[in-house]
Amino acid sequence: YGVDEVSDAGIEKLSRLKNLRILNAGALGLTDRCLQSIAELPNLEELSLDSNKITGSGLHKLENLRKLKKLVLHFNPLMPEWPRVVSQFSSLQELQVVNYDQPLDDEMLIELTKLKNLH
Repeated sequence: YGVDEVSDAGIEKLSRLKNLRILNAGALGLTDRCLQSIAELPNLEELSLDSNKITGSGLHKLENLRKLKKLVLHFNPLMPEWPRVVSQFSSLQELQVVNYDQPLDDEMLIELTKLKNLH
């Protein structure tokens, strides 16, 4: 964890694994660039991208992952707009985000209430 040297380009190679259901890619220094490749994994159910450099500018690329149930974004430099994008992930049941640089506010929580399947 965190000592692997997998880059955004390395994650791109995973796009061939169409049956991949769980991807834990924490503390690798990944950026929003990797999200395009992850979006090509149609059976992905759980995605953990904690402790990377994800700003959220590319999160919209994951909207078509219809089976995505769990998303972990702890400790990323997320922009304030991330809840608006994530609120469109209709299949999401679990969302984990701890981000001390950008705490949640009322507007963000309102956006997240659109996620009707969270539990």
